[in-house]
Amino acid sequence: MDKTPPKIGLALPFRKQLQRLKRAVIPCSSDPKNDFRLLKHAAVMVDMLGQTGLLQGARVVELGTGWVPILPLIFRCGGAGEIVTVDHDKLMDKHTFKHAVTFIRENLDRAAESSATPRALFDLARLPSRSEP
Repeated sequence: MDKTPPKIGLALPFRKQLQRLKRAVIPCSSDPKNDFRLLKHAAVMVDMLGQTGLLQGARVVELGTGWVPILPLIFRCGGAGEIVTVDHDKLMDKHTFKHAVTFIRENLDRAAESSATPRALFDLARLPSRSEP
């Protein structure tokens, strides 16, 4: 018999509306340590995929994008042609998207250095401008 407790959030009436209301009052804030760790690991993935030649111009699908789309954006900087993000719930919004773009711009050099990934693999010009959503 499965003893996993039920997920209360899935049964909560008006869950999506409550989530939007909460986000309007309390914007999502991410953990910079987690964001940096993800950026480092994403840089390594881009390096590994780049060595195979599979990333250039490829369509990349990310399942479970979450709040901050660092991984799909760094794949775009690494040469992916098209990025498709999928999540059960729409968690990402204009605020978290802009945060991800800014975070990558400000931290990519340090992440590439600390992960021993060549910085030349990444083209920040492929990121959306700061004025785009």
